[in-house]
Parts: sequence; C-alpha cells; structure tokens
Amino acid sequence: MPEGRAVPNCPNCSKPMSPGFLGSEGLVAGSKWYLERTRLGFGGEELAATSGFGMVYIAGFRCRECKTLLLQYGTPLPTLTGPAESSTGAVEVPVAPSGSGR
Repeated sequence: MPEGRAVPNCPNCSKPMSPGFLGSEGLVAGSKWYLERTRLGFGGEELAATSGFGMVYIAGFRCRECKTLLLQYGTPLPTLTGPAESSTGAVEVPVAPSGSGR
C-alpha cells in the first residue's frame, strides 16, 4: 500500500475496508497466480517473492463484512508499526515513514 493512499470502500458492499497484508508461507517459491487449480501447484505466474524468512506478503485491503480482498502486488511493502482498533471497530494499521526498513 503506497503511503498516503486512501482506504477504499468495498467494491461489493460499499463498507470501509481495512488495510493490511495477505501473508503465506513459501519456502520454495513466492505467491503465484493460477488460471486453474493444479494437482501439485506447478506453473503459475509468480506475483510476490518470499522474504528471507520464507514468508510472502502482499499488500491490500480486507472487508470483514462480505469477506472480500483487494490486493496489490509488485509494490514495496511499508513497515507496519502495529494495528490499532478505532472507535468504529475498524482496524487501522499505522505505517512508519519510508526508509525505516521492512
């Protein structure tokens, strides 16, 4: 999520979305996009490489109401300083200034 980007409303239910990351383990390869499911997960287009610790993170937004994800791959990941619950129940994720690491 680029800094300064506004939090969008959900394209399905129009409620505010929460910023965050989709994370998955990927010791061998990063996250891939498949046009169809495969038996062993071969092929696919790599969207995000693994970190040095075997994790894959893709920045995006989540709608808790209708279970929709809006992801953006290929962008640098901002450093998170920790989630904070807002008065509306939405989770706000503060972002540290650029250049402070990952």
